[in-house]
Amino acid sequence: MSGSFEYGAENRWHDQYFARELELTGTTATTEALAVGKHHGSLCVVLAAAGDEVKADALSLSIMECYEADGTFTAKADGPVVTLAEGTFGAGDIMAKLVLPDCKDYVKMQLAGGLDGKVDVYLGYLAR
Repeated sequence: MSGSFEYGAENRWHDQYFARELELTGTTATTEALAVGKHHGSLCVVLAAAGDEVKADALSLSIMECYEADGTFTAKADGPVVTLAEGTFGAGDIMAKLVLPDCKDYVKMQLAGGLDGKVDVYLGYLAR
């Protein structure tokens, strides 16, 4: 049996990616939008290394939201921000998780800071 559905394993659903193999161009990057809306605390955002030797230095992950998928996204004023001080990660390693609060209908994630390598950004589901 595959280890994908073992206790404690991270599940990645094919259509729940904000970004695959995302690289920073300069010091920021913004992902694609996903529909999340009011989910009552059941979602989190996972940042994972998408290659060997991914290095982060003062890398932050924050939320941008909008009521329309193709509208103008703005930073969520009261949204949490996760910052990685410094670290090196191997392929598939979880670099950070951010519990997603209730938001507008659509969300994008913004990464800012230092990143050497590629990352995946995807939705995770929290057991409640």
